[in-house]
Amino acid sequence: LLREFRWRAGLSSQRLFLIEGNERTRASPFSALGEGLRVAMRIPLGMKPARVRDRLSRLLRGWPEANDETLNLLTQLMTPDAERGEARDASWLQRSLASLLSLARHALGLGPWCLLVDDLHWLDPSTIELLERLVERPHGLPLLLVAAQRLEPGVDRRLSRFDAIRLDGLMAEESLV
Repeated sequence: LLREFRWRAGLSSQRLFLIEGNERTRASPFSALGEGLRVAMRIPLGMKPARVRDRLSRLLRGWPEANDETLNLLTQLMTPDAERGEARDASWLQRSLASLLSLARHALGLGPWCLLVDDLHWLDPSTIELLERLVERPHGLPLLLVAAQRLEPGVDRRLSRFDAIRLDGLMAEESLV
């Protein structure tokens, strides 16, 4: 369903950003977001961190907070296999969260966006916090958040303060084969 939504929104030239959760992303802070940024910015998987950073500095030239620290952070998020320059402690998480919120607000200041989140139940707690803070009302940002997650026994509802629409599976005659 999200793929269809993404395709149709793309046809109408809507600004879309996709975050996809999976088993690997649950254990690493912001890893699904880093992957989404890498894909959105057309940065090939396996690109050397120095080249990623150079490309980011060009792409984010209009962002006032595109300083060394934020560029290094984004480079780390987009090159998960590279060696880490610093430990990912609570301080790193808070700085990362602040930088990512600032980047998102800058992008939203350029116009409305649709943020698609697939398999929300696989995202790490830091990314969930980012999503919750991003859609807080006082900011008044032009953002539509569409998230999908499994609601099965043993799976927590991740964004519990938001409205949920339960979609049951399709009957065989309702689905396209």
